[in-house]
Amino acid sequence: MRSKDNVTPSLLTIFIFIVITMIAALMPVVSGEVVAIANLNDSYIYQEVTVAGSIVSVRSWQGTVYIMTVDDGSGTVLVKYESRLLENPQGGQRVTVTGVYEGKNTIYAKNFGVAATSGYTDTTVAELKKYPAYYYGDPVRVRGDVSKIILTHNKTELVVDDDTGEIKVVLYGVVMEDLNLDDKIAVEGRCYQDTISAFAIKVEKARPSTDPIATQSSTPSPVTQPTPPPESNPGSSSASSSTPAFELLPALGALLTVAYLLTRRK
Repeated sequence: MRSKDNVTPSLLTIFIFIVITMIAALMPVVSGEVVAIANLNDSYIYQEVTVAGSIVSVRSWQGTVYIMTVDDGSGTVLVKYESRLLENPQGGQRVTVTGVYEGKNTIYAKNFGVAATSGYTDTTVAELKKYPAYYYGDPVRVRGDVSKIILTHNKTELVVDDDTGEIKVVLYGVVMEDLNLDDKIAVEGRCYQDTISAFAIKVEKARPSTDPIATQSSTPSPVTQPTPPPESNPGSSSASSSTPAFELLPALGALLTVAYLLTRRK
């Protein structure tokens, strides 16, 4: 019969092996966490992070590199990515982005996970104005006629009338000089009270006219212009896409108890 002294070292070896194995299994859980954008700070610089949210805007930056603005409800972040990683992104589409945080609210993407649908909801101006808090920050689509146009060097401002009311539309980084009053358009973007920050403006039916519209315009220059964040939007806590580590603690406790009882055997 083996003595307690002979049994204990063997049990301790098994116990240590189990603990090391469980720690190794937990490491991917921690590294796979989705970080709330509002929580990104200098402590994440040069570390790999994952964020998830809706596409607000996309613009060309350098050659095949683009800059995307992503909003997760707690804030916005700029995502630099190569065109080969994501083809034909759609405004309002939900994406998961994994990449290196460069600081200054910028991530250089390594890969994307993309939802199947764009996420835009057709609605009326009257509905948006009746329930501004409900639609605040949501991706929406409004169809109507252009009733006012203001062009500046880095954005297009419109007023759209859909027969239920009028709403202001702002498209940053693009000057749409071919738009005319009374053009029928579809606006896709995020709603902020009485303004839609547009991702895209599509002309569905142009007004038949050869008369130019007097507007102020100049050559657009690329700028970084994230969608204005909500006035009161509490940050969400980090959410893990894998099994939370704390859920495995009961199993670890059970293993520790078994190991302890075995060491007590004579």
